[in-house]
Amino acid sequence: YDDIFQTVKILVKNLNEAPFFTTHSASVRRLDAAEPVGTVVGTVQAEDPDADELRYTIVSGNEGDVFSVNSEGHVLTSKSTASLSGGIKNLIVRVTDSAGLVGDEDTTVSVLFVAAANAPVAQPKANTRSSSSSNGNLGAIIGGVIGALVFMALIVLAVMLLQRRQAQQDQPADAFMSSANNPMYFAPVQKGPQYASFTGGDDQ
Repeated sequence: YDDIFQTVKILVKNLNEAPFFTTHSASVRRLDAAEPVGTVVGTVQAEDPDADELRYTIVSGNEGDVFSVNSEGHVLTSKSTASLSGGIKNLIVRVTDSAGLVGDEDTTVSVLFVAAANAPVAQPKANTRSSSSSNGNLGAIIGGVIGALVFMALIVLAVMLLQRRQAQQDQPADAFMSSANNPMYFAPVQKGPQYASFTGGDDQ
């Protein structure tokens, strides 16, 4: 028998596979408030089976958006840490390939942030116009209160004077009523000449 050959074509389609993390900073990095912007606090590394370009993002734990991660997997501060509160910050990092396929698992970079013990708090510049306006309003309020007190004092004084005057006017009336209730007694006046009667005795 002659050998019979048949050609079979097999189409192999390359499926995109998700990237995965290989290494990350396992230890907790201490970050002081005085350290400058751009300080690296951790590093993550991932691989992609299809050799696609990878992109890292922080998806959780980024208080105040202070941290960022670059294309090399370095997690660093991207702005001032003044808004951060002290304590451990657990930054959840995710990897995505150029086709948009997300890694199966995220990884965590932990940072211990130490806030300044006596960090000075920036004070807003004084607004001269606002301050003058506030002082003017305060002066007007104080003046109004003093004026009200003086007005009340004058009213009290006027009432006292009226009561005193009324009391002085009532005194003659009281005296008259007292004399009316206790009439004076007048002895009757006898009319005509009055003669004394003498009884003479014998002259000795």
